[in-house]
Parts: sequence; C-alpha cells; structure tokens
Amino acid sequence: MTRSRARASILDDPERGAGTVLVLALVAVVILLSASVAVLGRAQAAGASAQTAADLAALAAAASIAVPTGMVLAPEARSAAGGERGCALAAPVAERNGAAVLACEEQGGGVVAVEVGAPGPMGQATGRAVAGPPSARAP
Repeated sequence: MTRSRARASILDDPERGAGTVLVLALVAVVILLSASVAVLGRAQAAGASAQTAADLAALAAAASIAVPTGMVLAPEARSAAGGERGCALAAPVAERNGAAVLACEEQGGGVVAVEVGAPGPMGQATGRAVAGPPSARAP
C-alpha cells in the first residue's frame, strides 16, 4: 500500500469524525442539564427564602400583639394595644429578609397570618405562615 493510497482510504471513510460529533452532542446535553438544575436550585432557594421571611414576619407580628393569658381586651383597647400594629411590623421584617408582604391578617387571639413574595429566577416565590400563642392552637 502506497502512501497516497493510504491517505485516500482515510479520507474516503464515511464514519470519520462521527465520534467527535457524538462527543459534542453529549457535552451540549450535559451543559443544558446543568443549567436546568442550576435554575431549579435557585428557584428552590428563592422559595425557602420566601418561607423564612413569612415565618419571621408572622412571628414578629404575633409577638407585637401578644396578650397575656387570661386577659381579654375590649375592641377599642385592642385597637390601642395592638390593632394593625402587628401587620405594620410584619412589612419591615419581611423586607429585611428580601421579601414583600402580599397579605397580612390578624385572626384574633393573637394569631397573625402572613403571605410574602420574594423575587425568584422563574417569577415570584411566595411563602405563607401563621403564628400566635400556643393557646390559640386547634385541639
């Protein structure tokens, strides 16, 4: 076999370079999967951050309107003692944790329900929490 004939047979091989294309396709798939996992991980982290902000905001709001056990306040006294103070305190606590209060409701008995939203990679992540004294738990 002469040198020129050997070159001709290598160049005429229809499968030459097929492995390179296969490896490039595999690398592209791995990169795409890695990027997808990274975005999903960031979305999960945003959801956890929103839930943490909701928990802390609800706890702060409930603590600010806590009434000692056995003490019953008249509506006008409740307004002066707590009223909207709990929900007003929830907003800055949520903001310090990278979220914004979407809804806040005082449910009576020192119980506060808070919903917050935080920016995430695929839109807004939300978290909901309810906090209050142990005496407000359902049996």
